[in-house]
Amino acid sequence: MRQYPSFLNKALNFFSIVEIMVFNGIFLFNIVLVIIGFSMLFY
Repeated sequence: MRQYPSFLNKALNFFSIVEIMVFNGIFLFNIVLVIIGFSMLFY
């Protein structure tokens, strides 16, 4: 019974890390799209 909460905490930590990575990836992808758009406008 003691192993289940620790496993649940590990799963929650893993999902929070994945969520942060996905959010940062989308944010960086939007920045890259903006940079590509500006470079297309200027060239």
